[in-house]
Amino acid sequence: MDTLEILQKLANSDIVQAEIPLGVQLGLPWLEKQNGKLCICFMAHKEELKDDSILYYSPQFEIAWVWPFEHLASFRRLTLDRTINVEKPLCSLQVNRLLSGRKYRMDELYRECTKILNLMEENGTVTDAWILSYQNMYKKLTNALGLSEIYRGRE
Repeated sequence: MDTLEILQKLANSDIVQAEIPLGVQLGLPWLEKQNGKLCICFMAHKEELKDDSILYYSPQFEIAWVWPFEHLASFRRLTLDRTINVEKPLCSLQVNRLLSGRKYRMDELYRECTKILNLMEENGTVTDAWILSYQNMYKKLTNALGLSEIYRGRE
């Protein structure tokens, strides 16, 4: 199963359907180990297309699933932890900027995520070096896209 299929499956999970409002997206997948288990994590936030830009709002939820068992590892409603404005965009991205080469980098991130998740399913483990390499790729992408403000909790 590839990362986009996994995202769709997780977005349709009971917890997401019950707890996360319409219009809030899971966002980019972050991989980390928690207590020796691989987790796929998300900073869920609202995205809105307006004119030729995608508006990004502050993350409202932090969600992690243990992989490959797909059971919930953690769920945090960030709006309870701190005061955030979920009505005003935090940053925006020009659609043509996303399409001009950065889409390739995003696809590359998803391919790398797929590779690591599949390795975990096949071997029951992945090295810390693989995770660190993925996390570095993730940070470079979010910085290049100008989305580090959204994903700052992952840096």
